[in-house]
Amino acid sequence: MNWAVVGLGGAGKGHAKQVKETEGMTLAGVFDVSRELCEAKAKELGVKPYDSLEALADDRSVDGASIATPSAMHAPVAMKLLEAGKHVLVEKPFALDGAEARAIAEAAARSKHLALPFHNRRWDPDFRLVLDVVKSGVLGDVKVVRSTVGGPGRDSGWRLLKKFGGGRLNDWGPHLFSQVYEWFSDKPLSLAGYTCRAYPDTECEDLFAADFLFTPDVRVSVMMSGFSHIPSPRWEVLGAEGTLQLTGNIHGEFALHWKRRDGQESQKTYRRQEVAPPVPIYPAIVEYARTGAQPPVSVNEGIVVSQWLEKVRESARGR
Repeated sequence: MNWAVVGLGGAGKGHAKQVKETEGMTLAGVFDVSRELCEAKAKELGVKPYDSLEALADDRSVDGASIATPSAMHAPVAMKLLEAGKHVLVEKPFALDGAEARAIAEAAARSKHLALPFHNRRWDPDFRLVLDVVKSGVLGDVKVVRSTVGGPGRDSGWRLLKKFGGGRLNDWGPHLFSQVYEWFSDKPLSLAGYTCRAYPDTECEDLFAADFLFTPDVRVSVMMSGFSHIPSPRWEVLGAEGTLQLTGNIHGEFALHWKRRDGQESQKTYRRQEVAPPVPIYPAIVEYARTGAQPPVSVNEGIVVSQWLEKVRESARGR
């Protein structure tokens, strides 16, 4: 498959690397609104620099593209490329709200091409290990889950600006919500949200929180803060038979500790680079082209997570 990357910030450069490393894919070209950056990166990678999005859309030799632009451009770029008969892999957020996500899905259906969210943190090792413990049954029926990410320091660049779709919710919400989607379902009984700013010179929220109720006695709480100066546990899971905590640096060394009410207990330390599974999204796109096998992420997941982002914003505004 011939593939392109649109947007050459940090995420786009990462996508270019993944495409080049995926068997069955060839990085055919790149595009960025910065002509200078586009030409420099294309020269570095040995690929074609497109001078416009239209030029990429018109290139029939390209099968698909990864979209790593600022968030507000994800939907319009995705729909343009889908209408040109190309598959799209869209960085998070897939879309800013449910209407945008549904528009992408409709364009994909018309063109009979893939439109997938790049929800790569579903394969974060901390999440996979927590799921393994839960699925083993050692905690009993899960009643409460707390998923927390945070650190000190304001955001930077375009993520500070509303017009580009900045803010912590668009940045981390899709990561954390996609994990909730896989674990529980796409239909919570209720969802309430909260956002706030801590840094007065920013336009966007520095914290978001969301509370899901999936059954009358199963609650999932998600929070991301840009002004946390003491780390919280990344995961807390309360089951009818036991409790789990995962603490530490999920990008380095972290510890998983569970204890049952009968006294059975386990504490293990992991290093991310030793236990991180590969993210299968790019190989799955190649397999889809070969056999029609459906990838492990879906356009429906993109729609649901985008609707949840929208619901948190509405809830935070008191609607």
